[in-house]
Amino acid sequence: MNSPHPLLLEAQGRVCTGPHQSRPLGAKENDPIQPEDVLRCIIEACSHTPSQDHPSKVQMGAFFTAMTIRRTFAGKTGWSEAERRAFSSHRQQLASTLPPELLFLWEPQRGYTSTTTTHETLIPHLQRILSGQHLSYQDTLTALSAIQQPDCHDAFRAAVLIGQRMNIEDEEEVKGYLDTVLPPENIRTLHIPSLTHFGEPYNGAKRYTRPRLFLAAIHAALGRPCILHGVDTMAPKFGITEEQIIHELGGQTHQNMEQTAQWLEDPSIGFAYVSQKTFSPAIYALKETRHHIKKRPPFATTEKAQQLFRSDTFNATVIGFYHSGYEEKLLDLLWERGVDAGLTIKGCEGTAIYSLRSPTPSTPDKKTLNYTAGFRNVAGERHSFSLDADPAQYGLSLPHQPRLEPATAKEAASRCMKALEGEEGYLYNQLVWTAAMTDHLLGFVDNIEQAIEEVKQVLTSGEAKKRLLRYIEATSKLSV
Repeated sequence: MNSPHPLLLEAQGRVCTGPHQSRPLGAKENDPIQPEDVLRCIIEACSHTPSQDHPSKVQMGAFFTAMTIRRTFAGKTGWSEAERRAFSSHRQQLASTLPPELLFLWEPQRGYTSTTTTHETLIPHLQRILSGQHLSYQDTLTALSAIQQPDCHDAFRAAVLIGQRMNIEDEEEVKGYLDTVLPPENIRTLHIPSLTHFGEPYNGAKRYTRPRLFLAAIHAALGRPCILHGVDTMAPKFGITEEQIIHELGGQTHQNMEQTAQWLEDPSIGFAYVSQKTFSPAIYALKETRHHIKKRPPFATTEKAQQLFRSDTFNATVIGFYHSGYEEKLLDLLWERGVDAGLTIKGCEGTAIYSLRSPTPSTPDKKTLNYTAGFRNVAGERHSFSLDADPAQYGLSLPHQPRLEPATAKEAASRCMKALEGEEGYLYNQLVWTAAMTDHLLGFVDNIEQAIEEVKQVLTSGEAKKRLLRYIEATSKLSV
């Protein structure tokens, strides 16, 4: 696909959100994005041979899906008077110009004559999504399978992804998004004492350094195998990812799952990163679609809870989040999947990496930075907890977090390597605090002070750095 059309992308940013955050177009006369301009742009695109100057089918599909779902929204997030006027005045042009797929998304009551098995399967589920309804677990799997097919129309792909996010996906839909990537029965069991999955936002970090790869080396050095997963780059942030940092350090990320398992089971390495391009190429292929729908789809939530392997003894998962409301759904999902200990952390830039600022107290309506919710499985019973993690209690607080400037993988790798080598400063304290607090809350270490000393020891001894370098060397030997 070409780059998204900027006018329509801006419009999508306003209308392709849920019932509490959508912003109508043209609510004020001086609004920079007016619905008249958007509709003219779409009509122009549908009246001529497609070109790189026109909005994509994905963009137009996302826009009409959002407008249709917003008919059910009340109050300030519903249609503005300007939107009603624009659609009314352009009704005939839209009806005569739009292709059948966009006509259906605009007015589902028109119906759609399917010419492929993929569309015939998908349309009933799309009709429910467009009316603001939820799908069952099985229907979600069916819809997601359809949009992965090569003959699925781009507008329909967009409609499923943005539509279910706007409807605020329920627990059954969340399970469907998780399992379509890797079904539970395909998860391989490894003979290791424990395995911790770390799920960070796939779109990376741009404001601050994200030292997750280096934290993985620390956990491995402590004898706690762990796995990271992600992509090379992802919308909407297009930030620095672990995959980019591995490449910057001279490593590779295209190994198969068998090789990944070997590194996890190797006591001299004990951690690994795996790219979504490897474990789910069909979902990875939706990367451009995700760019063109503008807003994050349900995958942005569920992919952080992805389980790729299992330990035959103890399993833990740690997930970073920013927007409140999904943490309990994710923890429920982890519990149902048999995870022994789970954490959701509102860390820096939506990651599971703790800030060094002392937090203000969280409330039921607002979760503060460093808010953590989790559970442990104790003799088959779920023991839940929540807290605001405060580094000041352990002498690790620092007030100012340095920005990542320049925001490059090279700069991030350089800063993190210095911290791993023991250079004192913000990143060093962050490595110590995050690794220690995480291991303590997961139940690996009873005493937080002891956990802190253990982390400092593997940093001082150089064992954490050795783990990282062994991993980079092992991956660098992969054949291209």
